[in-house]
Amino acid sequence: MIAALAVFVLGSILALSIDAPRTLRGIKGDEATYIAMAMSLAYDGDLVYVSEDEERFFATYGGGPQGIYLKKGVKSFFEIDSVFPYIHRGTYPEGREDRLFFAKAYMSSVFAAPFVRLAGVKGIVWFNVTLLAVVLLCGYRFVAARAPTGTALMYVLAFFGASIVPLYVVWLTAEVFNLAVVFFAYFLWFYKEVAPAPTTRFGRWLRSPSSDIAAAVLLGLVVFSKLMPAVLVVPPVLHLWRQRRFRHGLAVGFVAAGVSWAAFGLNGAITGEFNYQGGLDRRYVAGEFPFEPGSEWDEVGLSVSTDGLVVEEPLGFVGNLVLLPRNMAYFLFGRHFGFVPFFFPGVLAVVLLWRARREALEWQWVTLATAVFVAIFLAAWMPNTWSGGGGPTEIGTT
Repeated sequence: MIAALAVFVLGSILALSIDAPRTLRGIKGDEATYIAMAMSLAYDGDLVYVSEDEERFFATYGGGPQGIYLKKGVKSFFEIDSVFPYIHRGTYPEGREDRLFFAKAYMSSVFAAPFVRLAGVKGIVWFNVTLLAVVLLCGYRFVAARAPTGTALMYVLAFFGASIVPLYVVWLTAEVFNLAVVFFAYFLWFYKEVAPAPTTRFGRWLRSPSSDIAAAVLLGLVVFSKLMPAVLVVPPVLHLWRQRRFRHGLAVGFVAAGVSWAAFGLNGAITGEFNYQGGLDRRYVAGEFPFEPGSEWDEVGLSVSTDGLVVEEPLGFVGNLVLLPRNMAYFLFGRHFGFVPFFFPGVLAVVLLWRARREALEWQWVTLATAVFVAIFLAAWMPNTWSGGGGPTEIGTT
């Protein structure tokens, strides 16, 4: 699609022409960790935070990685006792003072690292531009399978362009990566349901069962990056089971789970902890940094380890229930993260689906129901922090 190519070319020119640390006004939200990880992978080929990483960040930004999440490495031991499952794993500090580890999901930084190697920090913007261009191309292919090309083009450009998505292109975290990878997975799963007969080898592959497995791999990657997308495997699996393809549906689910588990296993091999948000001493570091002269690890940052599913003080069933209507109103209309102001094309898509409900397919309804379930579940489970704690973007002033 010419429009996708134009977005890629023009976006690449703009991305590569800026001085990212200055033009984008320093560090926003959780950017420090993702930027530092991408630079460590690009220039050192590892995910270890040492004094050279800190010096590189100071040289790039003229200051330290404000708001970076770091943790000490640990080693493991196993004990056998009479309590099920009888073998228990414990950890203890690895005892090294010359290195730390990043305490955020590394997946987006792995894929951004080649762009950073070629272009520095601005390479992350370039990476986001590239992802967005491919998303537009896939979206156009999907809509054009059932609509006139002009309508498909306008719909896709409006769907992404008239939303918060373009702003996140210059937000140097994992948001665009997560959106794009979920989008690619769903394209691979459901394009075959709307596409005409294939004319090329690639077209035949898109309509084959192996594309479902590729989609499951992609979803597994993004589940490691952000746990909640795990429920997005439900619509394709149910769709396959509805077609009585039970073994293939199970394969899709197991592949997605296996890839995410492998990613957590790699994190364990690197840091000693499977959970990048857990550990003996995970810290949010700002102001003073661990390898600055005179700094001691025990004196910098704030301990923020999260080793369980409880992410905040429980309010109890009644307390959560009382807050739920207000939180759902914020979800739909909130100034900082409302679905209507931030993603109005999504509202339009739901309206169009309802208008065409007699022609709508069951997997479309299941996908919508899954999205609604996730929104309600998060608001009920985390009534005070469901929108994230890294500083959501805003419309207007605070």
